[in-house]
Amino acid sequence: MVFRVAFEAAADVQPHPGPFEVHGDYFTDVIAACALLDDVAAGRFVLVGFGRDPWRVDVGYDMSAFLEELPDVVAGIRSGQDVELDLYPPGVEATFFFSADADDVVIRCSSRVTWQPLPDVERIDRRELLTMLDALVADVARALHDISPSVAERSAFTRRWVAGT
Repeated sequence: MVFRVAFEAAADVQPHPGPFEVHGDYFTDVIAACALLDDVAAGRFVLVGFGRDPWRVDVGYDMSAFLEELPDVVAGIRSGQDVELDLYPPGVEATFFFSADADDVVIRCSSRVTWQPLPDVERIDRRELLTMLDALVADVARALHDISPSVAERSAFTRRWVAGT
């Protein structure tokens, strides 16, 4: 089983009726974006790997936690530095440790619940991983735009990723 993360948009999602709050800071806007997507069942957050296919994760809380730390994770992977991503929501409670190894990234999973990953280490091509993470963000941003164009245009989450930072 190979590590995979994605946002799979639902078909025929209706616009969110509001009200909307855009705060202008990345972390708060990620939380708001994921809550909006969850409210209208805009899609599903998919996480596969370490013996779980799929993980039991949701859009509103688990995907938000993943996206909160993603800018630092992507920057670390691009620069070849070791980075970690903590999926802190109750029931998930796992940390992913990303380490560069030539053209690959080694991902180690550490669980803080009774479930233990098997295997606890997976390897993926660095470019493939970065492409996957970029696709996750693009799909989330597209879905956010579909349910609320005005929020997507004002959201620090969307602006940060469109700018490529």
